[in-house]
Amino acid sequence: MLASVACGSGAYAPTTPSRASQPAVPAFTISGVIVAQTPGGVTPLEGAGVFINGHRGVTNGDGFYSIPGVEAIAFGNSVTATKAGYGTETRSLTISGDTRVDFQLVRTAVDSLSGVVSEVTSAARVPIEGVRVEVYSMPCDERGTGCVGFGSSEIRIIQSAMTDKNGVYRISGLYPGRNNVIWLAKPGFEDPFPPRPEASEGGQVVTIDGDTLFDVQLVRR
Repeated sequence: MLASVACGSGAYAPTTPSRASQPAVPAFTISGVIVAQTPGGVTPLEGAGVFINGHRGVTNGDGFYSIPGVEAIAFGNSVTATKAGYGTETRSLTISGDTRVDFQLVRTAVDSLSGVVSEVTSAARVPIEGVRVEVYSMPCDERGTGCVGFGSSEIRIIQSAMTDKNGVYRISGLYPGRNNVIWLAKPGFEDPFPPRPEASEGGQVVTIDGDTLFDVQLVRR
């Protein structure tokens, strides 16, 4: 056992060495303008998403975005721009100060997914109104280079719609191919595509090839 000893009127108090302060990692602002070529000329794109090194920004009505606090990473930096109905574009860049990166996106994701949501009753098949339909759409496989930013799902386009009185839904601005997943939900009905071992988030993969039809039948709980 250690005992502390006081000498005279003062007591010996050991001091704790202070930790060396870590140098601050410099952070910068990435900003720019996103536009698209239209029949009427170059037009700013509002609501386009921009992703870089775990940070996210959205363009305003003038197509302008600004993402502060971006730290350069040693193994490469890339900034990705995406918007529903347009192709995704990724740029590699060196960050050594505030940097401007502009994009011109191309109108490529123009396919649609539509269909009828219904239930089978003792009398007939009946359309269901008010079903929420949501689709995640990606330009390429999520494991592909340039298709995923930090956070895995950041560059996905998310579109949603509600079925009308005829049970019809339609979602436009989707990318072609197999990288589309659909979910449906309405209180009082079972999830038609619940979570399972091969799809922990649930949903159903749908291949988009032009304007695609996909009907769904729901079952009451």
